[in-house]
Amino acid sequence: LEGKPITGSALHETVKYLCQKFNVPFQEIVDTSAENQFLQEVQQFLLTLVKKGNQTLKELIQTVSKEPIVQLLKTKQWLDSVDKFQLGTILKTKTPSGRIKEICDYLNLDLNDLKGNLIIPLFDAKGLFGIQIRRIEGEPKYKTYLASIKKKLFNLDRIDPSKPVYLVEGASSVLTLNSKQVNNVVATLGNHFTESDYEALVRRKVRQIVVVFDNDSGGDQGRRAVCDVCSPKLDIEVIFALLEEYNDPGDYVIAGKKLQDLKVLSLWDYLKLTSQKRNLFIYLATQDDLVKKEKLVADLTKYLHATKQTILDEAKKYEKTPVSTIEALQEKESLIETINIYEKWAWSRGQLLGLSSYKCFDTYLDGLQNGMILVSSPPNQGKSALCISLALEILKKNRDVYIVYLTIDDSILITLSRFLANISGLPINTVANPKFKIMQNPTLTDEQKKSYMMKREEALEYLRDKVSLFNLKDATHGYTIEYLQRLLETTKSLFRDKSLVIVVDNLHKLRSERYARSDKIMVDLVSNNLKLLSSLYQCPLIATAEVTKQSIQMGDTSAAAMKETVSLQYDANLILTIVTKQVIHNRLKLVDVVVNKNKLSTFIGKLPFRFSPELSKMEEEDLTEESIQ
Repeated sequence: LEGKPITGSALHETVKYLCQKFNVPFQEIVDTSAENQFLQEVQQFLLTLVKKGNQTLKELIQTVSKEPIVQLLKTKQWLDSVDKFQLGTILKTKTPSGRIKEICDYLNLDLNDLKGNLIIPLFDAKGLFGIQIRRIEGEPKYKTYLASIKKKLFNLDRIDPSKPVYLVEGASSVLTLNSKQVNNVVATLGNHFTESDYEALVRRKVRQIVVVFDNDSGGDQGRRAVCDVCSPKLDIEVIFALLEEYNDPGDYVIAGKKLQDLKVLSLWDYLKLTSQKRNLFIYLATQDDLVKKEKLVADLTKYLHATKQTILDEAKKYEKTPVSTIEALQEKESLIETINIYEKWAWSRGQLLGLSSYKCFDTYLDGLQNGMILVSSPPNQGKSALCISLALEILKKNRDVYIVYLTIDDSILITLSRFLANISGLPINTVANPKFKIMQNPTLTDEQKKSYMMKREEALEYLRDKVSLFNLKDATHGYTIEYLQRLLETTKSLFRDKSLVIVVDNLHKLRSERYARSDKIMVDLVSNNLKLLSSLYQCPLIATAEVTKQSIQMGDTSAAAMKETVSLQYDANLILTIVTKQVIHNRLKLVDVVVNKNKLSTFIGKLPFRFSPELSKMEEEDLTEESIQ
């Protein structure tokens, strides 16, 4: 499925894409929902705005030639683009109200941003999908407002796909290049190049793109995104044209230069220039022309100073071959094979279906089972403490496990301090500052200092002893779902014989390298991919989740209290909510871990725990009837 989502709201687009790719007939039902009607109103509002703006700009050009926006058009040589691209401006605005205010809020559009600035309509074959504002003064110079859910390529409907297509970042570069009769150009509207952009080019039957991104750090990121998307594909030839003395292609052609004179590199040569070893092997493994492949192997052997066999072995890891007849026959027998695997798995299980941790988890949840497990609560109520304590319980009670712990909420130093406090029984601030909190602390006796230092050193030694079972990363290493995927690929290749456990603290701060128009869409994307990772590696994936301010105020402890709830509730196999019952003192709270959703066992209810904030520790209460009384 080329990494496409197969759960949640994105399933529809994936099925549609597959039908188009394999020429499977399908019929789309027109969406008459309130949401779709609203999106149509948004598009109509923008169309009206574009029409009035275009009329206003034409009048200014005829009557007020010294207006700043007219001077900009002359300087950038965009006068001929006013009609062709329906450029416009607005001189007066009113405070929006009613439906117009709802539309502006949806677009995150301040109408005052339009006054005196250039409006660039964003059209494709289906119509207007957004606008981009080019400020006359101030930063940011460009702002984009999209009526559609996802970003599209600008000017794609005007190109001739039989000729090379220039790929640039901004809509303004398209205008400038068109003024110089360079018409076969599309813009990514930023330095993001995505799978959807590539698919749009393929659907237009583009055979070659020439990437002319800006000569800055943003352009470098954009070129890297092009490499990541295009290296495993053969549909389009990719060439990089490098701006070495100018910032963007518009400035280059205004200076009288020609794009044909730029230094160009093939995708392969650019990957070598920028030392993208992984993409080099992916590109090599993708080739189906044996003669070309042999030449690339020879070239890579020289480039990496490696043997031919080493190159071939590494490239084999990334190979994707067409389905053979034997594979097709095997697919027909796949259900029988699945049943055989299931029986082997079922009869080889231990007493628990999952990993052992807390006694109550073992008893009521049948262990920590494979799947996506969410832990939610208001701030400072023990989410991180539960994750840390769970990780240590798993390490203590299971063999052949490996824990990948990604903390995005806090730095690795703070999280490590919490682990040490949990293990040693010393407060977090004490283990984090032994010089002043222990050795130079006048309130401690020499015996106490010695005891504290011994406990701290024993905790450190315990973690040092677990380096082959445990890895701790924070946001400085990476904070995207793609980074986590790469980390897990590396981990699994190094520890093939161990069962993975993944911990992410916190899910709402995990991002994606893919473009997402809103936080909700980003959470959907992250949630879908975390679910897939837990399935792919057949492991428990524990992630903390934030709750809404409204739910905190209302005391809502249900699964619906989480931010961006729908996709999280849908994807999660187990949802745990931490609820404070009683504050004994500032060092101890009695809490319930409420099991709100459980697809792994039959238990729904409350499990009592003790939470020690200064130790970042969760300990289960004794579950005997006598102690409960």
